[in-house]
Amino acid sequence: MIPIVFSTDHNYVMPTGVTITSLLNTNKNEEFDIFILCGNDVSADDKASLSKQVAIISSKSRINFIHLDSAFAGSHEIRDISIACYYRLLIPWLIPQYDKIIYSDVDIIFRSNITDFFEQDISGYYVAGVNTPGFTSNRKTAAYIRKLGIAPDKYINSGFLLINSARQRKDNLKTELLELSKKKYLFQDQDIINLIAKGRIKYSELKYNAAPGRLYPHGNVSIEDAVVLHYAGDKPWKTFTLRWREWWDVFDNSVFRNDWLCEKVSADAINPKLWIKNTWKKLINKYFHI
Repeated sequence: MIPIVFSTDHNYVMPTGVTITSLLNTNKNEEFDIFILCGNDVSADDKASLSKQVAIISSKSRINFIHLDSAFAGSHEIRDISIACYYRLLIPWLIPQYDKIIYSDVDIIFRSNITDFFEQDISGYYVAGVNTPGFTSNRKTAAYIRKLGIAPDKYINSGFLLINSARQRKDNLKTELLELSKKKYLFQDQDIINLIAKGRIKYSELKYNAAPGRLYPHGNVSIEDAVVLHYAGDKPWKTFTLRWREWWDVFDNSVFRNDWLCEKVSADAINPKLWIKNTWKKLINKYFHI
């Protein structure tokens, strides 16, 4: 059985369900022990919907809910990213029955089997993850990462990780993780993971955390090869983005299908005023990137 963890609040229950749907549909021969780390705003109805989705696709997999009340109360929030992002830091202690475990963000679509990613040897490392060049090659971002004392090409995205829980527990990292969560890091938990795991990160292939819309100039990497498609920027359930259809195909075949949402997002995507506004925003971001 492959253990995998997601972290969510009420507002992200639907995307969580879509991500889980893609996981189970592309890994039909695998058994998953799914854990949902959630705040108190995740309701009984939310949990019922997620449980129903798992049961429909995989009778062999199971889903568990772990509520975190105040472990990260007062932690730094920025860019509309909620406290829920910090929950992943305590995974080794929240789920002590596993020595290694996958963590996944909920803005992800799984496109093929992830068994090889889980079965890799990470003894001697705290985590395995992907350095995403479209993120760390941004000049401003790279300068910030260097100020943390980390080389940009060694900085990983925290959206999809293989966590060596046994090693983190053995080295007693919990206290330091909680202390770091109180500091005002720009990329919050992601910075914390990179700081605490510095020198003990196993670097995985880009296909295990590929973002649509980014350029991948190294080697012959293609977005078509992605095992894990990560909508780390624009969210397809909010606006039009590259690989938009891949997310909606999964959504349309899940218990979360909602015609109203599809029509609203589609209407917004073709609204001239909103299109111009979003395009202008992207051009400005591109200017600063250059």
